[in-house]
Amino acid sequence: MGTLFPDDLADIRAKGSLSRVEHLRYLKTQLKAIKAEIKRRDGYIE
Repeated sequence: MGTLFPDDLADIRAKGSLSRVEHLRYLKTQLKAIKAEIKRRDGYIE
């Protein structure tokens, strides 16, 4: 199965740490992507 967002995680690991603003921005983009992925998978089930 693997990670949904390996590129983002690699960038963060390379950088070491995030500021609060960067972290919130990252979470917001991940949330959008996860919601889209859930919708896509729900479409397969039904």
